[in-house]
Parts: sequence; C-alpha cells; structure tokens
Amino acid sequence: MLNVVRTVLVSTALACAGLAGCGPYVPPDTAQMTMVRGFPVMTENDAINLIEYYLARPESTHGLPALGARAVASADWLAGRPYLTGDYGDYAPVTRIQWVIARREWRAVLGIAPGTPSQVVVDHLLFAAMALEHADRALALAQLQPPAFTLGPDRTLDVLGNLPYLTALPNAATDLQNHLHRDGRCDMMVPC
Repeated sequence: MLNVVRTVLVSTALACAGLAGCGPYVPPDTAQMTMVRGFPVMTENDAINLIEYYLARPESTHGLPALGARAVASADWLAGRPYLTGDYGDYAPVTRIQWVIARREWRAVLGIAPGTPSQVVVDHLLFAAMALEHADRALALAQLQPPAFTLGPDRTLDVLGNLPYLTALPNAATDLQNHLHRDGRCDMMVPC
C-alpha cells in the first residue's frame, strides 16, 4: 500500500511540475459549440476525428487553412468538455493534464493571446473556416484579428495552412475517443 501511495505522490508531483506549479485544480476555460441555424457546427465525434487526422498528421492541412482552423477549434472546444474538467469516473487525470498542456501548445503556435476565452477561439476559428470554405478570404481574415490572434490575420492564416506537429495532442485525442467508446457514449450507430 505504501508503494502505491508513493507512486501516486511522485506521479502527481511530476504532473504538477509540467504545469508550472501546483495548487487547487482550476478547470480549463470552456466553450459551447458554435451554432449555425440552430445546429452545432460539429459533434464530439467529429471534433475528435478532426484532431486525430489533421492535427496528428499536420501535413494534411498544408495549403488548407480551413481544415487547420476546424481542427484547432475542435481541440480548443474539447479541452473544456465536462469529462475533462469534471469528475468522470476512471478518465485519467494525467490525460486531463495532457489536454491543458496541448491547449497551451496550439495556442502558442497560433499566437493566441493568453487568457483569450475558449469561446472566442472556437467561434472565430470556425467562422474563419466557414468563410474560407465559401471563398471569402476577407471575412476569414476579419475573424483572425488581434487582440485574440497576436500574429495578425495573414500570418495566422498561413500557420493554419501549415500547422506543425503538436506533440501533446494526438495521444490525448486517441485516449479520449477510447474512453468515450468504453463508456458506451459512442458507437457506429450513435456518434458522440
């Protein structure tokens, strides 16, 4: 029993060290999925699939900033979902920490200002993606303005169309999908 306690304490200490200090757990900022005509732009399953494919294989977004924007918006939305921020049984707290670290990573890559609410990030990236999908570059650029996007609209769009490999995210997304399937929340007939 003492070895188990030591292992938990050491694991917690290592996890906290990676988060720049420990203190009371502060849940990550959350967002609601952007709605268009009364319907969500995507489901949890759509979001996980976008992350697993496009952020795990960033070369797939090369020259396709709309896909990059959708994938990053998906990740930012999922990072604040209740199963990552609440007490949901056996979902690993270490994976929750991976999501916090991953969110910091993709936000740094895109120059998203610290403290920018997740709802702003999700809405602006999804509206930029939809504008690009309708060949309206000017409207897309208008969604990627400072102060939220510190790189400026043109540079942010360039990064979205050429995302680097984000080290913390692919494993966290796969683990989340496995957890949701194991809990019976997803299957072939009933998507997440």
